[in-house]
Amino acid sequence: MSNYNLISCDDHLDLGQLPADLWTARLPASQQDRAPHIEERGGQALWISDGKVWGRWQGRIRPEGAAIAPSPVISALERAGVDNEGQRRPGVARLRLEDMDRDGVYAHVMFGPVTSINVEEPQFRDELHRVYNDWLKDFCAPAPDRLLGVPMLPEDPEAATKAFIAQFLDPFVDLFAWGILERHPKIRIVMAEAGLGWLPWVVQELDYRHWRLWETKAFWADKGGIALKEKPSDLFKRQVYVTFQEDHVAMQLLDFYGAGNVLWASDYPHPDSVWPNSHAAIERQMGHLTPEVRKRLTHDNAAALYGLKT
Repeated sequence: MSNYNLISCDDHLDLGQLPADLWTARLPASQQDRAPHIEERGGQALWISDGKVWGRWQGRIRPEGAAIAPSPVISALERAGVDNEGQRRPGVARLRLEDMDRDGVYAHVMFGPVTSINVEEPQFRDELHRVYNDWLKDFCAPAPDRLLGVPMLPEDPEAATKAFIAQFLDPFVDLFAWGILERHPKIRIVMAEAGLGWLPWVVQELDYRHWRLWETKAFWADKGGIALKEKPSDLFKRQVYVTFQEDHVAMQLLDFYGAGNVLWASDYPHPDSVWPNSHAAIERQMGHLTPEVRKRLTHDNAAALYGLKT
């Protein structure tokens, strides 16, 4: 066990684990007829809004002795022997904190169900995000230094957001190719759930293309010059952070990233999560690292990035 607090930088509050009255209790009367709510359909409890099915709600307590239907995906909770999802443990602060204590993790950075809120109208979607954010503040209040909720922001501009959601590599490259990071050096980007073993080639290729671009500076001299001054790898090390759960390849490539850009995560409660065995996962992939580097990956980097005093 470490002698410092572990901070997990990619954890979740999924739609199925939210309170059934999250929106019905908080939306104004004029929007109650559209409020996301729970309906029973085909023997399942489902989130419904404007007649659309958003997904399953997991808050029904399974009757004692009831059979558990086989599933193609095993959640972290099931894997750890928590066989009644109706408790909504990730969505109840007291129970979530119990699970964090069981795992020996001090803090969770929690992402909400952004893609599950299936609403096309921007104004109504923004209102649903606002209500979720209000609830999230209350959810985190019992332990604000441990429950670190990430708010859902308005999706603007819409076209750029849709492209970012639909794709990944192109927008990542665009941050460098269009000079976004260079023009805004205080921006910090966190690539959650991306892993990082694949990134060296991409950033190396960006550096190579940057070099080739500057090779032709004479051509661009009378066309406004070349706006991209800094090497992409330097921008990456200054402004981009990446989370991982278990990435043995990445642990061999820390010289490339610089240990200050890497954030460990447990991914609770998703199927890929290492909960409740986070310490074992850290040991088996970081055992060869110095104690100082391990501390940076599992605590110091997150504390510095998010301004945590823990």
